[in-house]
Amino acid sequence: MKTLALIALVLLLVWWCVLTVWTISSHRERVRLAANWTPENEVEYQKLEASIPRYRMRPKNYVVTAPFMVPFVLLLLPFYVHSWFVRDPFDKHEHSA
Repeated sequence: MKTLALIALVLLLVWWCVLTVWTISSHRERVRLAANWTPENEVEYQKLEASIPRYRMRPKNYVVTAPFMVPFVLLLLPFYVHSWFVRDPFDKHEHSA
């Protein structure tokens, strides 16, 4: 069980690292392109944006779903993974009262 928890934790850390590197590289590319932006590029960009179908989430939906997602991802998941590594000191005792 500890091995599976360790693998899950490593995969989570790798995923966070991949997202961090991707975010940094995307930001650098955006800054580089912004330095050479022309009005012709703006027209082409607007045509491209109009041709891509997108699902736009309403702000109301963000307000409804954020209280459930944010605590799980930022707070509860690390505690859950941590609990896989920490043994209950009362595990051998009976919990009936």
